[in-house]
Amino acid sequence: MKHGLFIENCINCQITIDSKFKSLQLNKCENVVLTVKSCVSGVELMNSKSLTVVIKEKTPSVSVDKCDKVNLLLNETNVETDIVSCRASELNVSV
Repeated sequence: MKHGLFIENCINCQITIDSKFKSLQLNKCENVVLTVKSCVSGVELMNSKSLTVVIKEKTPSVSVDKCDKVNLLLNETNVETDIVSCRASELNVSV
C-alpha cells in the first residue's frame, strides 16, 4: 500500500474514496462530507470547519486537530478506532 492522500482547500463538496489507501490528510476544508472505505494507517483532519466523515470499514486511527463541528460516523467493524483530538470544538462520534 503506497497511496497517501492529501486534500486541501475544499469548500462545499462531497468526496468519496471507494478503495483502500495508506493514509489521508484533510487540511483547510469547509462544509465537506468525506466518505472513505478503509485506511491502513489513519485519517488526519486539520484546520477545517463543518466536516462529516463516514468510515465504512476498519481504520486504526482518526486525528482531529484545530477543527470545528466535526461529525465522525463509524460502524460495528471499526468501533476500536483510536480517536485523538487537539483544540477541536464540537467533535461528535456516532456508531
